[in-house]
Amino acid sequence: MSVTVGDLLQLPSLRDAEVIAGRGGLKKIVSSISVLEAADPEILNDAMFHNDEFFGSEIVITGFMNVTDDFELQCRNIRRLAEGGEVGLILYYVGVFLKSIDTSLIQVADELDFTLICMPKNRVDLRYSEVICDVMGAIIKDQLSGTSLVVEILERVAKLPQYQQTVDTVLKMLSDRLRATVILTDSQLRVLNEAAWPRTSSGLHAYLKASELPKPSGAPCGFSAVPNGLLYREWIKTEDSTNMELFIIRDSEPLNKNELQQATESVQLAVSLWSQQHERTVVAELVKAILLDEPLKMRRLADLFNIDIASVHTMWVFSGNKFSAEHADAAADCAARFCKTAFADIYDSYLVLFMDGPCTSSDTEVLRDTITEHLPDGVYLSTFTNLENPTDVREAYLANKEFLADAKRIQPQRLCFTGDEIVFARICRSAISSGEEAVAKVLSPLNALHRRRYSEDLELTLSVFLLDSDLSVQVAAELLFLHKNTVKYRLKCISDCIGFTIGQMPASYRLFEAVAVQRLMQSE
Repeated sequence: MSVTVGDLLQLPSLRDAEVIAGRGGLKKIVSSISVLEAADPEILNDAMFHNDEFFGSEIVITGFMNVTDDFELQCRNIRRLAEGGEVGLILYYVGVFLKSIDTSLIQVADELDFTLICMPKNRVDLRYSEVICDVMGAIIKDQLSGTSLVVEILERVAKLPQYQQTVDTVLKMLSDRLRATVILTDSQLRVLNEAAWPRTSSGLHAYLKASELPKPSGAPCGFSAVPNGLLYREWIKTEDSTNMELFIIRDSEPLNKNELQQATESVQLAVSLWSQQHERTVVAELVKAILLDEPLKMRRLADLFNIDIASVHTMWVFSGNKFSAEHADAAADCAARFCKTAFADIYDSYLVLFMDGPCTSSDTEVLRDTITEHLPDGVYLSTFTNLENPTDVREAYLANKEFLADAKRIQPQRLCFTGDEIVFARICRSAISSGEEAVAKVLSPLNALHRRRYSEDLELTLSVFLLDSDLSVQVAAELLFLHKNTVKYRLKCISDCIGFTIGQMPASYRLFEAVAVQRLMQSE
């Protein structure tokens, strides 16, 4: 039976420790132990837990040395650790460096069933090494006791959140358990997943095709990319009979027959149970590679799924509600009716859809309405077209993330925004941020109206006509609860004041900017 968090409390170095929160996690299995003194949880997000992937069933030692007085950051660190699959935290030097344990920390740990263990308080003679040695000793002893590797891994995966129950997670667990690099490829040796041991050895898949490969289920071969490395090869059967290949690279110490058999069985079961999720994981990695502007990884993953990535010039970003993998699948399926290439995933709480179409504006409207029917209520859509490369994609994504809220304030009637409207919101925000003189210059086209009677009515009509009605007198009249002839009269008065017809471009651009900046400032 594998070592649990509760088992660790019986170890000599933890016997005097106290569980102060997260008792619901005492039965979670512990695979390793690590020390972490991170201050900013976003560093954890970017450097370790990419897009909520599984990192490991570790228990973590910390003294929160860098954030001893920042309870909010402590809570955020715990949330990121729990999301990454970590099982608990052992707190050191409470009463010395960390003056107290805030109740908010206890509440978060209880909410997440993330066990919080407090070492004896007011002690400066505590050593991390004692707990590390005890914990690793217990884990290694358990591994040598003959515990079924298959049962252990499946049991651990079953206790994880559904989004972490993937083939990739199983390979990482297997890699840690065997202390070996584990690589899963398709039948053409194109890599699907790689879990490196140690982590610094990532990228060994690149040497497979250039190496002498052993026969499946045969004796291992030497692997020149790793000094004293041994390369094992096994078939992994799939439902569609295309088959995959499992490669295990062990440094110096050979795998015994039982270890190899159980490793193969673990991956086989994982592929059978979570093959659909495995495909989703790879698509998620492709979306992430595009948004992070990682061209090499993007091309490798696109090649794996035969996606013509060069043809993809359109990105739709949905926001404003919680999305699931099913929503992403539905969006991609709808887009596939209008496009040759379409794929989608959830990234950073947004649903992001990439495609090579639609080709016409009417198809775009139909696709937008069709996808919206499959999504929760209150969803906003931002559409970006003519994106030439991953850098354009990333810039568009970041612009949407930063300025969509401003676009909503400028045009509150809208649920769908174009990339140009997001850029327009950025321009308006930049003007406001530049100071009073810049704002006065942007608002100057409205000065002529200030000299007219009922200038507030004229400005309101102008704002609604330009920003909310797509230059439709009828729509503007409905929004203002006026007769359309009244709106026509007011627009004529405005045109007489400023010297050109409202809506005439490019003369009207400065008016657009003026009423948008004014509305943005008023909303704040």
